[in-house]
Amino acid sequence: MNRIKRWGATIINLRVISVVLALSLLPVLGFGTLMYMMGSHLIESEVNRSSFASMNQTSRQVEATIGQIESFSTQLALQSNFITLMDTGAEPVLGSMPLANEVKRDLTAIASSMEGIDSVAFIHLKQMTVISSYQFTSLDSGEYKDTSWMSYLQEALDSRKQSFWIAPRTGVNRLMQEERMLTYVRVLPFLYDEPKAVLLVNLSARYIRDMLGQFSADTAQGSMLLFNEKMELLANSGSIAAEAAPAVAGLLPERKPGAGTSGTYRLEHPDAPEMFATFKTSADNGWTYAMLVPVGIVSSSVALLKQIIIISTVLLSALAFITAYFSFAKFHNGIERLIRLFDPAHEVPANRKNETGYSGQIAYIETSISHLKREVLEVKAAWKEQLPLLRAHYLLSALVGNTNSLGKLAELYSGDFHLFRLPKFGVISLEMDALDDNGRFADKDKPLFLFAAANIINELFEGEYHAETLITHDHTVVIFNLPEACGDRELKDMAEMIRSSVKKYLRHTVTLSMGSVVSQFHELSRSYSESLRALRQNWLKPGDALLSGSAMEEKPSSLVRYPSAAEEAVQDGLHNGDQQRTEAALRQFMKEISAGSPPITIVKTYCLQLLVSVIRLAQEYQEDLGGLFPDGNPYDQFFKLEDQEAMAAWFPRAVFPPLLELIAGSKKKLRDEVVQRTFRIVEERYAQDLSLQALADELKMNPSYVSLIFKEETGETFIHYVTGIRVARAKELLARTDLTVQQIAREVGYGNAQHLIRVFKKQETLTPGEYRAALHSKGDY
Repeated sequence: MNRIKRWGATIINLRVISVVLALSLLPVLGFGTLMYMMGSHLIESEVNRSSFASMNQTSRQVEATIGQIESFSTQLALQSNFITLMDTGAEPVLGSMPLANEVKRDLTAIASSMEGIDSVAFIHLKQMTVISSYQFTSLDSGEYKDTSWMSYLQEALDSRKQSFWIAPRTGVNRLMQEERMLTYVRVLPFLYDEPKAVLLVNLSARYIRDMLGQFSADTAQGSMLLFNEKMELLANSGSIAAEAAPAVAGLLPERKPGAGTSGTYRLEHPDAPEMFATFKTSADNGWTYAMLVPVGIVSSSVALLKQIIIISTVLLSALAFITAYFSFAKFHNGIERLIRLFDPAHEVPANRKNETGYSGQIAYIETSISHLKREVLEVKAAWKEQLPLLRAHYLLSALVGNTNSLGKLAELYSGDFHLFRLPKFGVISLEMDALDDNGRFADKDKPLFLFAAANIINELFEGEYHAETLITHDHTVVIFNLPEACGDRELKDMAEMIRSSVKKYLRHTVTLSMGSVVSQFHELSRSYSESLRALRQNWLKPGDALLSGSAMEEKPSSLVRYPSAAEEAVQDGLHNGDQQRTEAALRQFMKEISAGSPPITIVKTYCLQLLVSVIRLAQEYQEDLGGLFPDGNPYDQFFKLEDQEAMAAWFPRAVFPPLLELIAGSKKKLRDEVVQRTFRIVEERYAQDLSLQALADELKMNPSYVSLIFKEETGETFIHYVTGIRVARAKELLARTDLTVQQIAREVGYGNAQHLIRVFKKQETLTPGEYRAALHSKGDY
C-alpha cells in the first residue's frame, strides 16, 4: 500500500512539473511573437525612414537643378538683346544681324556653365529660325532635327501657358543622336498676346539618372525611380528598377501619398523579387520619387528570429514531455549539460555543485541571473558606443521634419541625449565656395573642409552657446540653442563670427545662410528649410557672403517690369557726357524697381543687367577696360553689395565717373581724328567730285555728325573749307600757268568755268580773269 502511495505521489509530482513547464511555454511563445512583430514593424519603419531621407536629398538636388534652369531662362528672357531679337519681324534676317551672334554666345555660355544641360535654343517663330548653343539654322532647312517638342508647343499656346516641362521626351542631342531628355519650354514675350519666340533648355535624362544613383546607393541594393505627374517614367537607377517600373506605376494612382509626404508598401512582381516600395511626391512640380528595396535583403534577420523561435518552442515542448519520465534532477542535469555546450564559461559555484533538490534549483537560478547580468552590461556598453550615431540621427530627423522617427527616438532616448535646455533654436548652413586664386581647398576636398569648419565652430562657441554641428553631403549645419532674449540679430552676429573665423583659419571663403529663430524644437525643420532655400536661390554665387532665408517669401512674388526706358536714359546720359542727367536716370531706374516691392534677388538681377549694359556701352569706345576701374573688377564689387540703397550709391561713385571720363576722352580723340582725316582727304581729292556724303562714307560715319564735328573744331563748314582750298589752288594756277579758266576749273574740281568764276568772285571779289590781269599789271605773272 505504501509503495502504491509513493508511486502515486511521484506520478503527481511529475505531472505537476510537466504542467508547470508546459505553462512556461506561453510567455516564451508570446515574447517570441511580440519580438517578431516588433522586428517586422521596425524594419518597415527603418526602410521608410532611410528611403524617405534618400529621396528627400535627391528631390532637393533635382528640384534645385530644375529651379536653376527656370531661373536662367527667366534671366535670359529679360535680357535686352533677347528682347530686341524677339521683336524683329520677318525682316531683317537674323543671320545678318550681329545681335544674333551675341545671343548665340549667351546661349553657349549658359549651356557650358551648368552640368547636365545638353543644349539651349532660341527659336524665332516669325522667321522659323533656330539659334542654339551649337547651331544656327532655319527650321525649314531640315538641319535642325530636334523637333518633337513642337506638338507640345501648340497645345501649350492653346491653353495660354507661359512655360512648361516636356518630361520625358526623346530628342536629338548636339551629336545628332536620339536621347531621352527633360525639356523646359518658355514662350516669349511674358504675358504674350501673340507668341514671338520660344526658349528651349534640354536637360539630359542621364544626368537625372546619375543623380538618382548617388542616393539609391546608400540603401542596400536599392533602386530609385522618378515619375512625372502622368505616371510616366522619367529616370531610374539600380538593377531592379526597369523590371519593376510598370508595377510601381500601377500602384501609384491608388496609393500615392500627398505632396511632401511618403508611404511604404510591399510590392510583388512576377519578374522581380518581393520589394518594399516607398513613395514621395514633390510639392513643387508633382513628380513622384519611388525607392525600391528587396524585402529579402532587409528582413533576413527577422526571418532568422522566426526560425529560432519555432525551433526553441519545439525543443521546449519536447522537454516538457520528457519530464514525465525523468526526475527533475535528471532534467536539471541535462539542462546544465546543454548550457555548457553553448556556453563553456557557465559554471555553478563549487560549493553548490553537489546540492540537489531545492538548493540545487536556487544555485542554478542564481548562476543564470549572474550570466544574464553580464550580458546586460555588455549590451549597455555597446549601446553607449552607438549613442553618438543615434544622437546625429536624432538631430537629422529634427532638421528634415521626420516627426515619426523623431517621436520614437525622443520617447526612447531623450534621457540619454541631454541636448537642449534653452527655449529658442536657430539653424545656420555653411557651404564651401568655389576655388579661387587664394583658396586652399579644391572641390574634391569638400568633405575635409566641412569637417574642419565643424571643428572650428565647436571650439568657437564652446561654453558660450550650446551649438550642435552636423555634416551633410554639401553643407555643415549648425543648430544653436539660444536663451529667450536672443533673436535673429544675435544669430546673424554668430554667423558673421563663423564666416570670419573659417576664412581666417582655413584661408578659404564660405557662404552661410541662416533661418529664422524659432521657439519650439519641432519647428527646427522650418528654420533649416529657410537656410537651404537661401542657398538654392543664391544663383549669383558671389562667395564670402551671409544670406538670410527668413527674408525670402515662400509664395512667388509678382512680376516686376524691367525699367528699359530708364536704362536707355542712363546710357544716353553717359553717351552725352551729362553726369546730372545720368544720375537722374539712375534714380528713376531704382524708383521703378522699388514700386513693385520685389525680393532682393530680382533687384540685384535688374541692377546687374544695368551694369552689363553700361559696361557694353564703354566697350564701344574702348575694347579693353582692364585699367578703367581703379578699385578693381566692378562685378566683384557689385556682388558684395547687399541692398538696393548700397547699389544706388555705388553706381554714381564707382561706375559713372570713369565711364564719363572714358567717353569724353574717346569723343575728343574721335573728333580730332575726324578733322585730321578730313584735312587729308580734301588735300588729296579736292580736284574730284568731293561731297560731304562721300567724305562721310569714307569715314563710315553719319554726314550730319561729320559736319557738326568739323564746324565745332575748325569754326567753318566743310563746304566753305573745300571752296577755300579749291580757290587757293586756282589762284596758284592763274599765277604760274597759262591754262585757260575752263582748264583750271577742271583742275580744281569744278565742272565748268562759270561755276569757278561764280565761286571765285564770291570769295575774292574778282573774276579769275581780273585776278590774272591784276597780277600781270603788278609784274607777278
